[in-house]
Amino acid sequence: MNTVAAHIADSYPSSNKGWGAYVEPYKNDFLPSERRLTLWLLMGAVGFVLLIACVNVANLLLAKGMARQKELAIRGSLGATPREIFGQMLTESLLLATTGGLVGVAVGYLMLRGLIASMPFALPTEVEPRLNLPILVFTLAATTVAGLLFGCVPAWFASQVDPADALKEGGRTGTGVGHRRLRRGLVVGEFALALALLAGAGLAIHSFTNLLRVDVGVRTDHVFTFYLPLPDSRSKDPDQIVAYYHRLLAGIAAVPGVSHVSASSGLPLEWPGFGTAFTIAGHAAYSDPSQRPGTLFGLVTPDYFQNLRYSPGHGEVAQ
Repeated sequence: MNTVAAHIADSYPSSNKGWGAYVEPYKNDFLPSERRLTLWLLMGAVGFVLLIACVNVANLLLAKGMARQKELAIRGSLGATPREIFGQMLTESLLLATTGGLVGVAVGYLMLRGLIASMPFALPTEVEPRLNLPILVFTLAATTVAGLLFGCVPAWFASQVDPADALKEGGRTGTGVGHRRLRRGLVVGEFALALALLAGAGLAIHSFTNLLRVDVGVRTDHVFTFYLPLPDSRSKDPDQIVAYYHRLLAGIAAVPGVSHVSASSGLPLEWPGFGTAFTIAGHAAYSDPSQRPGTLFGLVTPDYFQNLRYSPGHGEVAQ
């Protein structure tokens, strides 16, 4: 890029002398820090949902283990060691977690395709969201950790069943108190996580509602906007390009129900897309062109500001 910039500066020294170039990753422009923070907050909310589901499943596994005490006692009487019973229960927990992970991947894939199909604009191929190997590996790791973490305790309680006590009619095992305390702790933890998630969701909805009420200084009702990519085969002559836009705007204005029409290189509050250095009329010219001030700008038709009814004092608007 420095070579290209130097070549341009040699070809056009009056405007490009002293100008260089710098390269930065595309992701920095597409996903700035504030958007990354939003995604991390969303990931945290998803983590809370996962924890609630895991706690719920662990509670169900504990209840299932208590209902299977006689079965486990018979297995123990037939020679199964506590370690083997623990392994069996943990395997069931991992199988349950893996099945849930596979179903989640399938549902996520379908929802992702539906989200992309419903977007009002097409994403570039470089940033199109899709399921890939890192996502699948993360899903496998998350389901494995969840299965191990929330399956060990129910499996341990199940492996501690006393065969002689459990096979007695109406008998109680020594782990009954521990079961009840653990289940109560899990229920309390589940409610605490759900309350934190609910509070976060309420704050997010409240913030979103406030954003909808912000006066952006631009008319947003009864306004229809769309992007219009021009074909590469269009004429390169500036006069013909201007004439093409005039014919296009006139054709749209003739559509029934359209009262006003205008064009711009970008919507309000978006990145303008163009930048240039400039000089101020009546001021001394800069001896070094690279020291000239620069600005971003957008291209609009003359009635653009009237159609959108820009309010004074909102944004940096020059006509």
